[in-house]
Amino acid sequence: SIMPGNTVKDQLRYAIAEAGRMTAVHETEYLHTGWRQIDGKWVYLHGNGGAVGVEKVRSSLPKSLARYGLDKREKWDKVSGFMVGLQMTEVIKKHIAIPLLSMAYLAPLCELLRKKQCAPKFALFLYGVTGTRKSTATALCMSHFGAFAGDSPPATFRDTGNSAREKAFTLKDSILWVDDYHPTESQQERRRMDAMAQDLARAFGDHAERGRLNADRTLQEARPPRSLCIITGEDLPAIGASGLARFFIVDVHHDDVPIGPEL
Repeated sequence: SIMPGNTVKDQLRYAIAEAGRMTAVHETEYLHTGWRQIDGKWVYLHGNGGAVGVEKVRSSLPKSLARYGLDKREKWDKVSGFMVGLQMTEVIKKHIAIPLLSMAYLAPLCELLRKKQCAPKFALFLYGVTGTRKSTATALCMSHFGAFAGDSPPATFRDTGNSAREKAFTLKDSILWVDDYHPTESQQERRRMDAMAQDLARAFGDHAERGRLNADRTLQEARPPRSLCIITGEDLPAIGASGLARFFIVDVHHDDVPIGPEL
């Protein structure tokens, strides 16, 4: 029962607000992966709700990036895990396995390299006809960062360029895998994929971001790519020599990635 009068209402409003302020739980949730300084300590955020190096840190990624996330087991033999990763070179041909492993171990160093003004400026492009299992090989590399399979790329050439760029910004110090550049009889679809390939080449090759304005004509905050990028495709995009020069292109042939118990 509230007594009549503006003064009583103001006092009640103030009492409710103060009670809420003193009892409400304040939590910080991080919306990206990679290195972040929290309470003076550097930790590595990953996608399934935590961070390496500190407890009780919340992180969250969009559903399209839900596969990113490191193992939460308390006891994990890091040396054994590292050796398992290196076994890729004993199964997959080295000219494919070594670039993939290099990307996996380079990605967590991106924060340090950016601070030293020598961030990687390229994207890895695995090129091979259908059936060469290039997506399977890429998924093994991506398994360093989460639960991936050959049919679960976090981005494809069916996405928009803006969507891929936003994922490249969110996946800080990780890897964005863009799959399925393929030949098509549709000239419109081919031009769209080429435009996206050109956009990715410039974004990761130059670390440049398009300038944009808010609705009130103020400048938007720049969101350049903070991840590395692996692209898989059945053809090379028609983006000119300058665009292709920003890709490290690896040819994948039928016998390079085995099928069956070996893999």
